[in-house]
Amino acid sequence: MKAYSPIKGEFEKAIDVLRSFGASVVYPAEVPSADSEVLTVEFKVGINKCIRGRRNRPQNVNKFADLIRFGNENKGLSEPYHTDQSQ
Repeated sequence: MKAYSPIKGEFEKAIDVLRSFGASVVYPAEVPSADSEVLTVEFKVGINKCIRGRRNRPQNVNKFADLIRFGNENKGLSEPYHTDQSQ
């Protein structure tokens, strides 16, 4: 909950009441937002569609999971990772 929220104080009072009754309260709790779930699903659908639409793709690479597997099995084909762009 944002620090400037007008209900933050009331919310914290409610948390204190719950604790006074013996509740175990995890606060603040990490709760994924619905937006992140939607974006994850949209990404998976979109990337799979993109991969399937490529004419020049490795055999047996039809979805994102296949692409990850292919990358893991063929590490020598990828470019080395450089943290310095001058390399």
